[in-house]
Amino acid sequence: MITIIVLLLAGTIIILRLSRHREKCILLEEVIPDASIIDQEEGIIEYNGIRFILGVNNLELRKRLIDSLELFNLSGSFTVDLKFDNQIIIRKESGLNNGSDENGTSLRRN
Repeated sequence: MITIIVLLLAGTIIILRLSRHREKCILLEEVIPDASIIDQEEGIIEYNGIRFILGVNNLELRKRLIDSLELFNLSGSFTVDLKFDNQIIIRKESGLNNGSDENGTSLRRN
């Protein structure tokens, strides 16, 4: 009897821990609702002249990054590459850089 109770208790704890770590899955269209989808398979969208390369994994995390860094408020024509987990690459589109760095800016998370 005690063995059954211990097994039920252990099973309940395991299920609660697993359900707590689940990521919320969202669709590419939900990252920026007004954006145009350029490539569904590569996870590329465009909004107000800014092309976001998101990839297809962890879209909820990518959405939070875009919101918290206010990347959709950039003015001009940029490519924002968020497909890597530890790096954000922001590149001004060629022909519109007016002498600024063509290689763009890279932000890394540690």
